[in-house]
Amino acid sequence: MKASLVWTLSSVAAIGLVGTGVAVWALTQPQPTTASTDDGPADGIVVDAAEVPPLYTGDELEWLIPADDVLGALAGASGFEQTEAAYGGTGETEGIGANPEQCTMLVQEDFTDVVGQRFRRFSTESGYGSVRVLQFGSPETAEAWITPHLDAAGDASCAAFEWGRFYGDEDEVFQHYTHALLADDTAAAGGADAQVVIERLDVAESGEYDQDLITATMIYGNTITMLSVGFRDDTAVEADAVVNALRAQADEAHENLVAALR
Repeated sequence: MKASLVWTLSSVAAIGLVGTGVAVWALTQPQPTTASTDDGPADGIVVDAAEVPPLYTGDELEWLIPADDVLGALAGASGFEQTEAAYGGTGETEGIGANPEQCTMLVQEDFTDVVGQRFRRFSTESGYGSVRVLQFGSPETAEAWITPHLDAAGDASCAAFEWGRFYGDEDEVFQHYTHALLADDTAAAGGADAQVVIERLDVAESGEYDQDLITATMIYGNTITMLSVGFRDDTAVEADAVVNALRAQADEAHENLVAALR
């Protein structure tokens, strides 16, 4: 389907009349043209929907958050909280990170380059979860931001790693993690290339407030969508279903973007 953008310019004529040394100016403007009522496209600049780039800002980020019933079917989500324009953490880490160091991005993200966010939290049977949509200034910036995470996700040395403070005389280990890459989908979505990565992160001997996670990350245009589902012991979350749901959401967001240009 095509969306047509028609630009019309109503001319303004200025006629100078000079008499007895006094200048008189008259402005005339024709009536606006009437839009065509037929089913054919109007004359002007036509923008093909497939050529509309996936660039989202402000409240448009909410188009990339799956509906409650979809999250319920995918992850047993319930108890949804209000969507917020909330930011993640930035700044110093106080020396806390992963060992090996390159695995840090699997647990901790730096939101310094993010220019907009929408965040929604929910409950699961054995934990909690969230959807976070990040906005960047360009697709290139979004790709550069997520690349260290993707590199760590595919790094065999991050299949098992420690989390703690690793400087000084003695290391202080807080947690032991195991990590697995469940899916890496690069199919097209929403008229542009979108990549969806599904990961599982398990915490050994987790405490009262710790939980294992299934995480899904979608890189799409100038946005990154991050879905986290918390659980304990086992989980029924299916990676392929999550990939398909996020790709469908990207497609719906693109349809909304095209409709907004009509």
